[in-house]
Parts: sequence; C-alpha cells; structure tokens
Amino acid sequence: MIDIGRKLKTLRKKYRLSQDKLAERAGITKAHLSLIENKKRSVTVKTLRKILEVMNESLASFFSEPDDDNQVVYRESSYISIPEANETYTNKLLIPFDGDRKLEPIEVVIKPGGTLGDPYTHKGEEFGLVLKGKGLLNVDGIEYEISKGDRFYYSSNLLHTVQNLSDEEEMHVLFVSTPPTF
Repeated sequence: MIDIGRKLKTLRKKYRLSQDKLAERAGITKAHLSLIENKKRSVTVKTLRKILEVMNESLASFFSEPDDDNQVVYRESSYISIPEANETYTNKLLIPFDGDRKLEPIEVVIKPGGTLGDPYTHKGEEFGLVLKGKGLLNVDGIEYEISKGDRFYYSSNLLHTVQNLSDEEEMHVLFVSTPPTF
C-alpha cells in the first residue's frame, strides 16, 4: 500500500519546499501538513489536489507506481483509500495509476446516511454495480432506488450523485469510469 504521507514528504523535499512554504501555497496549515506527512491524519482528495498543484503534480502521477505492463492481478495490499472532504464517503482506488489506463475502477464506500454530495458532472461515462447496501441514484434529476446487485450506466456529463438510504450500514458501489477522473 502506498504511504501517502511519506510520498508527499519525499516529493516536497524533491521540490526543496519547507513544510511552511508548501502549506502556505496550498492554503492549509503547517500543522495539518505535518500530521498528513506523519500518518496521523488522512488526507482528502481535495486537500491532496491542492498540495500537488503547488508542485505541478497530478493525482495520476502521484499514485502511479512503476509496475509490470503485463501485470494482471492486483493484491488487496495495493488498494489506496482516500476519504472525501465531506467525510461521508471514501474512494477506494483499486488499480494503481499509470497515466495510460483508459478505465478507472473505484470502490466507493458511503457511510450510513451519507452522500457523494451535490449532483456533479465530468467528462466521460460511468458504470456502477452496487456491492452492498441500498441507495438512491440521481441522474439528470431522475431518482432511481438501487440495491445490492443492481447495475447502472450513464453519460457522466449528466448531473449525478448517489445517496446511502440506510442509517445503519455502509453502502459499497463499484464505479468504472472512462476516462479516469483522478
């Protein structure tokens, strides 16, 4: 599994930035950056993007790992979990990024009563498979009840979001997007 904190610290040193400078330019506190680098606080995608933008790095390049072009099986230890800013869901990146992939498989874990946030759009298409739980899929203002085993597919240039309808159990959804959005 990738040690995000250690990798950020290594990258920061490569760019010869102090914690003060990087934190200031990214719009976060030095204490927050220090906690992330020392694995005492997880980092959201939003914060990670801000930090990486300072160093002209992308999420894809940050998470890319040198791997065998012929690799077929990816072990559980290679998953990367990234909590979102609203803390109601976590993205579980299933395949390491290499910048050349056409598909992006992500398992999204939505906390009880949680949501992916307000409906949003991005370029491409998405396929989804509900692995666990039940929820509400909203695509272009139309709501669909979904539960374990249900599949869905839509153009992601339409406004879309998912909400977990349970107040007790997490909802797990496998999303496959093209092109990759991370």
